[in-house]
Amino acid sequence: MISGDALGLILVYAYVGIMVVITAKWSFLREHSFHRKFIHVMIGNIALFWWVFDTNYVMSLLAAAPFIPLLLLFSRYGGKDGGKGLVNGIQGSILSKASHDGHKLGLVYYAISWTILAYFAFNDLVIASVGIVCMAYGDGMGGLMGKTFGRRKIHGKKTL
Repeated sequence: MISGDALGLILVYAYVGIMVVITAKWSFLREHSFHRKFIHVMIGNIALFWWVFDTNYVMSLLAAAPFIPLLLLFSRYGGKDGGKGLVNGIQGSILSKASHDGHKLGLVYYAISWTILAYFAFNDLVIASVGIVCMAYGDGMGGLMGKTFGRRKIHGKKTL
């Protein structure tokens, strides 16, 4: 029988991989600049199956924390070696484009939030899930609603 931690890791990495592939393949998302928000909202759904984890350190340090340096590499600050090797492929990827569309470190902060909630709120996953779902859906849908219905500018590109 597979343990909850192993099953949780398989589910998290498979789900994230599937969401990245869908985002990369679905041209509608890129054409309308929805790819960042799609990833943001859909990754929030991990809260639906993170209940399978048995320990907080596996959920936080092996399922959430590895995305911090990975997303930092895809951010505007990561991978600056003159466009050689791995960096050249990273800078043209869908995650790099998604990272560059919003706040410079927005996706990195998102992964940090996941890691902190997974570690410290593990004993009350309802609280952690509410935090993650509010962050994922609230921020993601807020941006989509602003792009769709926002007409009154309040600061820079931000709308009311």
